[in-house]
Amino acid sequence: MRNHIVKHLMTGAGILTLLGLATGCSDTTTAPVEHSVALVEISPTVDTVLVGSTIQLSITLTCHHGDTLDRAVAWTTSNPAIALVSSTGLVTGVSRGTAVITAASEGKVGNAGVLIIAPVDGVSIEPAVVILDIGETAQLAAALRDPEGNVLNRPIVWGSVDRTIVDVDENGLITAVAAGTTSITAISEGKTGTAAVTVRVPVATVDVTPGTAALSVGFTLQLTAIPKDAAGTPLDRLVTWTTSDATLATVDAAGLVSALATGSVTITATSQGKAGTAILTLRVPVATVTVSDPGTEPVAPGGTLQLTATARDLAGTILADRTFNWSSSDNGVATVSNDGLVTGVARGTATITAMVEGKSGSASVRVAGEVSTVGNNLSYPVVFTEGIGLTGLAVTTDPGVRPTAEENILVDALPFWYAGNVADYGAYYLQQGVNTWQAEWLDGSAGGIQQAEVAWGDNLTGVQFNTHQNIRIEVVLNDLGGRQLSGFNMTALYGTGETEMQGTDGTTAPFTPTLYSVMPRLILEKLDDATRQPVYTAFDGAIYEAFGGDGPGSFTAEVNVAGKLIYGYNLMIQNLTLPGDLHKYGWWRATFVLDDNGQVGGTPVARNTALASLIAGTGGKTYPPQLDQAANRTWVDFDVKSASGGGH
Repeated sequence: MRNHIVKHLMTGAGILTLLGLATGCSDTTTAPVEHSVALVEISPTVDTVLVGSTIQLSITLTCHHGDTLDRAVAWTTSNPAIALVSSTGLVTGVSRGTAVITAASEGKVGNAGVLIIAPVDGVSIEPAVVILDIGETAQLAAALRDPEGNVLNRPIVWGSVDRTIVDVDENGLITAVAAGTTSITAISEGKTGTAAVTVRVPVATVDVTPGTAALSVGFTLQLTAIPKDAAGTPLDRLVTWTTSDATLATVDAAGLVSALATGSVTITATSQGKAGTAILTLRVPVATVTVSDPGTEPVAPGGTLQLTATARDLAGTILADRTFNWSSSDNGVATVSNDGLVTGVARGTATITAMVEGKSGSASVRVAGEVSTVGNNLSYPVVFTEGIGLTGLAVTTDPGVRPTAEENILVDALPFWYAGNVADYGAYYLQQGVNTWQAEWLDGSAGGIQQAEVAWGDNLTGVQFNTHQNIRIEVVLNDLGGRQLSGFNMTALYGTGETEMQGTDGTTAPFTPTLYSVMPRLILEKLDDATRQPVYTAFDGAIYEAFGGDGPGSFTAEVNVAGKLIYGYNLMIQNLTLPGDLHKYGWWRATFVLDDNGQVGGTPVARNTALASLIAGTGGKTYPPQLDQAANRTWVDFDVKSASGGGH
């Protein structure tokens, strides 16, 4: 602007001269003559310029009378690496440093000093994240740095994105106004730094849980504290814990209390000046726990028995102010409520335990056998065979319907035991439905190798199956004289209309009994539809191993009213998963094998070693059985249609 004014004035003087009017620096003779420059002045004489920025210098030329002149001016810089100057006095900052700018006209010079400084390259605010409660303040500080990271001292303009949440003054002091989040900005030379500010509602109350409790010396109790606002909304705030008497109880930073001595103590949780408390009664610890005697009478299924627990301290004093945790060792036998009420579920023995403060007492409760509503079920452990006692142990004496002395076990300790009052038969295994049966051993004299025949059930050899039905596989063993091997004399204790009697699954038996001295095994194989050769084995296992299983099939044994022993397997083909591209429909093979040796309850037992002949009974049947006498096996191939009608 100043240079512009100078040029304007100088131009005006020239116009006066042309008009012939005298000026202070002109000759007043016939032709005006301009005088020479006497003084060169630059404005400003000292200034600061950012690197990459410019500043316009102005110049004033005067004669010796002080009047301004319009003359040619030459501009120069003392250090072009620091600052450049144009022919019009426009200075450009090049790099940090100082330079002298010179203007010369008619031998006269004027000088101006310029300081070239680095620009602000970045602005940061500390702290960058601030959390305040309504009404609180915080001082922010802005750091300015040049491109080289040097700290700069430049003017800063502070601002708030939302002053309804947070206000800020010219020095960076922020004030929380209302709950919410916003940003604070600091701006210098076009560069901006930000800080995130969250304003929270203040804590009004602190709830401590539990508010009161009893704690035994030597034990710990976890307290929880929840700060809340005035509306009762839980807040996420820092909580500090203190104890009123550290000789009685301590508390850690997480609110875990440790009882040291008897007495009463107050635990305090504080958050933002608000506090909540818990009052604890510190008491003597439990030393022993006893459970009342359940007696000798068993609990019936569905029946109940009330047990009580007593806690005592080291001096033997009863501690009445204790709550016990009750549990049963086997909920399948008996359950127990929180107050010690035992309920019988099924035949067996369960240990009922009461626990408090790490101390426990227990009692053994027996549950009598279940009264079955299916009267044609035969209790499993009654069925015993050649050389095998009631417990599954190999014996040499006739066990009858009770364990022998060799088995060394009390009758009432066996599964399904029931002490009945039938005079003619004495104690027997409980079946009190419409039809009640008891089995006795038919013939325990046979020993060594026996020969047997096998017959397949009609339902397998004469029925067309599909993939959505269960396939029942049955085989019956006979000796060469046609008598059923390991048959049983069945006695009806009471009831009429008997049709069948089945062995139970035996899952509750603590031993592994067997129904027949031969080790029977079943193999189920998927056949190739074209070659009728096995391509996948779906099941291969001994009967006693799969007894009572609940997998794809369950291989069990049943005894009918004539005492005939039948082995059966339920093939749930729809539940099988076959590998690769095998399909469930098509041809299958069921093979029944008599293995040479095996074990019962860990005791080796001799098995039959020959299969002499086959009672096929297949006149007009769909699937005739086949016999491999040398391998002690017989099999049946049967076709399974798909449920949708496709396939075979």
